[in-house]
Amino acid sequence: MKPHYFLLICIGLLWSSSDLNGQRISLPENAESANEGYIVTLDNKRLTGKIGDVFYSDFFSAVVFINDFGTPYQLRAELISGFVFEDNASLIEYVSLFQPEFNNWSFLKVLEKGALVTLFKAPNGSTIRDLREVDTKISALSSDKYWLKFREKRPFEINWSNYKSMLKEQLIYYPEIR
Repeated sequence: MKPHYFLLICIGLLWSSSDLNGQRISLPENAESANEGYIVTLDNKRLTGKIGDVFYSDFFSAVVFINDFGTPYQLRAELISGFVFEDNASLIEYVSLFQPEFNNWSFLKVLEKGALVTLFKAPNGSTIRDLREVDTKISALSSDKYWLKFREKRPFEINWSNYKSMLKEQLIYYPEIR
């Protein structure tokens, strides 16, 4: 009976030390294609390096970050505040937000940032690039998902079928932007 417990403990330890916990991972082959940028930690510090692969789904988000020493890390959305990278001479900003509909954290791209309202867009499809260098394909609907956030409120998803009613509900609290 004891060997079974030992085996279960070993499996549990292996499962809990997976790559997705902000742990060090092996350097991906496409590291040269990573963009210069930085991550923003939870205490608003900037760590410079390269932003590599980004993964997004309704239930999980992660990014590969390669620090200035060349050490790659795979970070889940709840572990950092966001990241910024340069692409074709423009800065692209992603923030980490809690999505109550899915009860998880996700990276959302900042499209427009204002004093009262911020518009976000989820990355297209389920995956932008493969994180683990495995030749698996994830099929997904490539519908664009947009999110709005009013000041300090929770972000909410808007789509073609509900955007008018959602905006009417939210704009009641902000007469200065009607």
